[in-house]
Amino acid sequence: MLSSLRKLWGFGARGENSKRHTFQHIPAPIMPGRAIKSSEDPFRPRRGSDEDRGTSLYHRHGLMEPPYSFADCWVDYEQSDVLTSCVDAIIRNCERPHDLEFVGDDLTERDTPEMKAQCLTLTDFFSRVNEKHSFLSVRRKLRLDREVTGNGFLEVIRSLTGGVERVYYLPSTYVRASDMGEHEIPVTTRIPRDGKLVEVTIPKKFRRFGRLVGMGSSHVQWYKELGDPRVLDPETGEFFLDQHKRFLCEDRRIIDSETGLYVKGRGGEFLLHNRAIPLERRATEVWWFRDNYGGNAYGIPRWIPALLDVRARYVAKWLNHDLLNRGGVPKGIVLFQNGSISPQTLEHIRRTLQEWGDPRRFNQWITLNIEPDSLSFDLNTGGSKGGTTKPEFINLDRNEDYMFKEYLTHCEEAVRKVYRLPPILTGAATEYTHATAYASQEAAESQVFEPLRNEFDEKVTTELIQTEFGIYRWKLKTRRTKIGDQETFYKAVGMWSRAGLSWNQMVQLGNEMLGTRFSPREGELWDMPFEALLAMLNSGGCTIRDGVLVPMDETVSCQDSAA
Repeated sequence: MLSSLRKLWGFGARGENSKRHTFQHIPAPIMPGRAIKSSEDPFRPRRGSDEDRGTSLYHRHGLMEPPYSFADCWVDYEQSDVLTSCVDAIIRNCERPHDLEFVGDDLTERDTPEMKAQCLTLTDFFSRVNEKHSFLSVRRKLRLDREVTGNGFLEVIRSLTGGVERVYYLPSTYVRASDMGEHEIPVTTRIPRDGKLVEVTIPKKFRRFGRLVGMGSSHVQWYKELGDPRVLDPETGEFFLDQHKRFLCEDRRIIDSETGLYVKGRGGEFLLHNRAIPLERRATEVWWFRDNYGGNAYGIPRWIPALLDVRARYVAKWLNHDLLNRGGVPKGIVLFQNGSISPQTLEHIRRTLQEWGDPRRFNQWITLNIEPDSLSFDLNTGGSKGGTTKPEFINLDRNEDYMFKEYLTHCEEAVRKVYRLPPILTGAATEYTHATAYASQEAAESQVFEPLRNEFDEKVTTELIQTEFGIYRWKLKTRRTKIGDQETFYKAVGMWSRAGLSWNQMVQLGNEMLGTRFSPREGELWDMPFEALLAMLNSGGCTIRDGVLVPMDETVSCQDSAA
């Protein structure tokens, strides 16, 4: 029994893998009789193959093996009803449409031509980050990978001028990271100081990333980390060097591999060498999203603390399915006393029990034609036993048709507690009131969704908008989930107008609250306090003509009429 359990949960023989003290190498349970996709690591050689003497791609290319197999994580996710509902709730509430929020004085600086041009640049880029997808669709795929495997990867492609041009999603299943490089590379980055972005040069170590190309293939395509200025060969994974063993950079500069400093001057030899490298021989960059755990390189999925609950719930549900598939527990047992039965009757019983798995026989009793064995032997007399063989029926009808009911509930709650999600967001609550739903959504917003959105927005703003685009006055702000009703909105509009907000400001706040896209009106009239504008119109001495407030009587001003 113990050996069967060890085999089911992926433990090896005693002493095997003794250096592994955690559960990260336990493969996902695969129940017999059900075909599911393979959970083998694509970076390890296939079983039975003698490719390169069976060495893994981790060893051959210097890539780091993740603490939890990404393939096993996907199998666990696909087989867990609770895990899929929790991840879906995270994606729906975190990966939502975004706005560009202005940083600074929105009354005097926001509407300048420079700020409008920057806003238009970012708006166009996020609306279509590549030829097919918007940034919202890409970040939803990224969030799914990050929640399932703990890691997400985006491919960043630059234009000929060096700016970010396109962003693509890379499946985490086929991407692995290498160790930190030995050399510190000077990188020029932008940091906000004194209300503006200041360029500073800092030494930084970079990683390389390998992506497995094609199913069942051992070919690895290489990428460099976002911000690495060196030129990397995507086929070999080696950085290009000149004849003096110095790194060649995308901006036509040279970095000394020993000192890690830029070499002064841009010699003609390097210029010719750099131009000789075609674009297809220059690796693109990878933008890595992960949660740091104890300084580990790879991120870890947030559901790993409930790993055993995820897998145990699947096993318990499979056992229930197997019970039903086999026809359940028999309705009864037949015992024979005062003799034995004939071989024909015994064969009939055996054949009937083998056919018991048919669901059509689930509620049927076994019908037997009892034939006593004429050769039965009596131990007391030493001769042939006489008398009549009497069958005894023992009823084994089950009171319940479902096993592990309480344990399944416990596993569900354990997984949901890891995500800190209320039951209403995962479909577990069947009855709830508006007040209960509102309180549950507010609690999840403040404790789970808003921190995740803020963390993602900060990374995009810092590493993309500020560092790559050089834009400081605009930042990404993901919209929160809409909570409220029509009465709440009417109360908010009345409060905003009494607070001295203008028409355009109320339109902006209404768009954020309702998720609409109403445009503001042009002209100073719509930027004045709405209560003052309403007082002028109600006085009867003013009217609006072509978007301009004009007095009805030319001799009396609008302000005098309102007074």
